[in-house]
This record gives sequence, C-alpha cells and structure tokens, in this order.
Amino acid sequence: MPEDVLPPNDAKPDGIVRPEGRKNAKAKKRRLHDEKDVVAGELNKLQSTLEKQVDINQASMQMKEQVLMKEIELKEKAQRRQHQNRIMNQDLSKLSPSVRASNEVMQAKFLKEWEADGIF
Repeated sequence: MPEDVLPPNDAKPDGIVRPEGRKNAKAKKRRLHDEKDVVAGELNKLQSTLEKQVDINQASMQMKEQVLMKEIELKEKAQRRQHQNRIMNQDLSKLSPSVRASNEVMQAKFLKEWEADGIF
C-alpha cells in the first residue's frame, strides 16, 4: 500500500473508521475548554498590564506637563525680575519729573513685592 493512501490510525484494515468514544470525546472537549481558560486568563493578564501601562503613561504625561508649566513660570518670573532690576537701576536724575515720579512709584512697588517674596 502506498504511504499517501494509508488508513488513519484508528481505521480497520478494511478502511472503516471507528467513531470516537464518549470518554475520548469528553476528554477532548475538556482539554479544549481548559485551553480556552488558559488563553482567557492570559488575555486578562495582558489587558490588566496594558491598563496599568496606560495609567503610568498618563501619570508620566501629567508630571511632564507640571514640570513644563513650572519651567515656564520660572522663566516668566526671571524675565519680570530682569525688567524690575532694569527699572530699579535706572538713573532717575536724567528723567523728566513726571517720568521720575512714575518710576519712583514702580520702584516702591517692586520693593514691596520683593519684601513679600523674601528677596529684599
């Protein structure tokens, strides 16, 4: 008999295939069910891991955003201080009386601000 025409393992020599027994059918069904449970469990673990990763990514993005906002705030504060220093260091004797008065008011305001911030 050629190899490609061999009967299945559970076939009789006359070519009749015997049906699967109840015990084997139940065992096969149980194995299939167990495999599905394993796959479902692994999928649940993967989904849980992905949800945790999404939460971590969101927290990371929030932290980065907070750091960026703080950096922007510090840069703006530094620019404001630089502007205030420029006004504070200005020679008032060369200015007209009205400009001198407004600069003196601004200087007094800056000094109060700096005292409140603990700088001066």
